[in-house]
Amino acid sequence: MSYAKFRPFLLLTLALAGCGAPPPSSPQTGVSPQPGLTLHGQSATAADVWVTYPDRSRLISWDGSRSFSADASVTPSTLTVSEGTTYQTIDGFGASLTDSAAWLIQNKLSAAQRSTVMQNLFGFNDGNAGISYLRLPLGGSDMALSHYTYDDGAADPNLTRFSIGHDLAYIIPIAKQAKSIDSGLKYMGTPWSAPAWMKTSGSLYTGKLNQTYYPLYATYLRKVYDAYAANGVPFHAMTVQNEPQFEPGSYPGMKYEWYDELNFVRDHLAPRMGGTGVKLLSFDHNWDMDWYPRAVMNEGQASYAGSAWHCYSGNPSAMSGVHSAYPGKDIYLTECSGTFANSSFGANLKWNMQNMLIGGTRNWAKTVLFWSLAQDPSGNPHTGGCSNCRGVITINQTNGAVTYNEEYYALAHFARFVWPGAVRIGTTDSSDGRFIGVAFRNANGAKALVVLNQGSVAATFKMVWAGKSVTQTLPASGVATVFW
Repeated sequence: MSYAKFRPFLLLTLALAGCGAPPPSSPQTGVSPQPGLTLHGQSATAADVWVTYPDRSRLISWDGSRSFSADASVTPSTLTVSEGTTYQTIDGFGASLTDSAAWLIQNKLSAAQRSTVMQNLFGFNDGNAGISYLRLPLGGSDMALSHYTYDDGAADPNLTRFSIGHDLAYIIPIAKQAKSIDSGLKYMGTPWSAPAWMKTSGSLYTGKLNQTYYPLYATYLRKVYDAYAANGVPFHAMTVQNEPQFEPGSYPGMKYEWYDELNFVRDHLAPRMGGTGVKLLSFDHNWDMDWYPRAVMNEGQASYAGSAWHCYSGNPSAMSGVHSAYPGKDIYLTECSGTFANSSFGANLKWNMQNMLIGGTRNWAKTVLFWSLAQDPSGNPHTGGCSNCRGVITINQTNGAVTYNEEYYALAHFARFVWPGAVRIGTTDSSDGRFIGVAFRNANGAKALVVLNQGSVAATFKMVWAGKSVTQTLPASGVATVFW
């Protein structure tokens, strides 16, 4: 993460609210929907609604079942859902399982606390978030207890010292525990730096990959892929480098110019990863640098599955621009961090919906991922870099108390109801400008519409689908998921 322009979100001490609601049907868990709720085809008679309010009085809380009305008239507050229009297929929603996050979950929670937290994060029952995608830093980042790679020390041209032993202690066990709860969970791997001896700086900080080591670094990354897969964590995708246009001076990082990245991937990494099926993604940096993935795709798109993006400057429409130019290449939104800077849960929730969850998916993102899955109340553990980054959850190192932050609830409105393999379908916003939304159809026919009231007062929206409708009232900055 580059911190010159991070998004100012607030740490809030939220209690995870139980709502007494029926959970949605999930292909991962086999949970039954509410009795009598029809989820398939055009015959649904009712929809269930979950809401989160900006005053925290309702947190992914079931708001009841709504019978469909035959009234399909369009009003200024209508959002229309059209299954005949389809867009990208979703791979998942989640966050990064950083060294810090995994260490806190493994070492600062009792077994009972850890079981509850993991179920809340990755389960699909009432109050759970249903996280379906994890990004894993490959080696140390700033959200880590130490800075390391998998072959540190003097030059090792035969990679005889290569080992992922550090990650076997707690990162891989937590990643596997998550998948034991959600069998559909996918993983992404992202390197922060090559070993120092492969770099022009001779350090994990700053510098570029020495061109002499392009072939060996490709072999190194293939060994990382193989070692993780052998330990039960196969990567669905890998980005080439975290934030390739930033050279951090206090935590691992490595700069690529676009042509350096392309040469490395086209001539070395892509051939070396042949046969794995892993998706190689370019860029992994901010929205306002769209020239970078455009240049890479223009010269070498055959070597890539697509591009990855961060939220820290620019706006999500940049992803649509790249998609339009290269429609056969996928878009992944892979990082955005909350911080302790601001104090409005509602404003933070609204921004996340407008830019990350609704904004991201409406601009072709197949994933929406926040930064660290867990940090403590002081933003620790961290080594360099961001000193006030908030996790999706906050874990108190003294007593194991867990706070579920606004990112948790933002994710839950999507991940619990929109499963890997879902397709984004057509949605129109309300013409009065108050309500924006995005809709999806899961592989089993279940559908979800997520709506934000971005206006300044409470209002009622109308969802029209297949010649019928339901209505729902939301406060300003409130969020609803309509599921049927």
